Amino acid sequence: TGGAVVPITGGGSSGSPTGSIPSCQGFFVNCDASGTINFNNGQRGGNNNQFFKAPVEQQRLWLSINNDVLELFNQTLVGFSEDATDQKDWGVDAYKLRGNQAISIGAQQGGETYVIATYASVPQSGKVVPLMTYVENAGVYTFVADSMEGLQDHNVYLQDLNDGMLYPLEQGDSYSFSMTSNDEFGRFQLWFSPNLVTGIDEGELMGSIYHSEDRGIIVKSSEAINTTGDLQVLDMSGRVVFNDHLVLLNGVGSARVSGLASGVYAVQFNAADGEFSVSRKIVLGQQ
Repeated sequence: TGGAVVPITGGGSSGSPTGSIPSCQGFFVNCDASGTINFNNGQRGGNNNQFFKAPVEQQRLWLSINNDVLELFNQTLVGFSEDATDQKDWGVDAYKLRGNQAISIGAQQGGETYVIATYASVPQSGKVVPLMTYVENAGVYTFVADSMEGLQDHNVYLQDLNDGMLYPLEQGDSYSFSMTSNDEFGRFQLWFSPNLVTGIDEGELMGSIYHSEDRGIIVKSSEAINTTGDLQVLDMSGRVVFNDHLVLLNGVGSARVSGLASGVYAVQFNAADGEFSVSRKIVLGQQ
């Protein structure tokens, strides 16, 4: 009737089998009776260049920075593998070379910058990847998630450390920032974490939650209300790792949290009177 194969990746052939088994290709024989199977040279052929390989899903993000006005573009690849480490892996990682002196982006490992950086698998607490971003001329530059593979079960964020904001990334998403040459190190980083199972809905507009180095977690309502309620911090598995009773005065309240591993957490506040609630994913545990 025809051939049926799983999707091909990792250098394998595409299409359906032609009926011949290539050298070094494994196969199974199914018999309806016991006995001996004989192979001989007359069964050999030399006209098959197909080689089929089982799919191996990789976790990879191609992230670029560009400026259309100046016609500038540069890209880096960040990947994850259970066989990799967070340090240089020979034959896997590649150092960043600045072929374009006007723009550059790379991932940081052990104080070095890589154009291809592969890290160990993303843990439950999440993983942060510091970025190097260089622009020769001040202006507005755009980050683009050009391609993403194997990350559908993860949250991926671009973080601007100038204001602590997290920008969710899916394939094709883009965000623009005003940048100068001083932003080379320490401004942008990537956060990867398993999907939250907390039911957090960030679409509502009743208020905001963010982190301040001076005051900790800040909860702010869209109106200057006075209320009390419960604040909860949940990790990636939905486990409550911190809770507190919070008072909002003129629409603002704060709480300090310590002892958490660095990562992305779900934070939610519910007013006791039921009139106000807000939830957000924020980065905690860097202090």
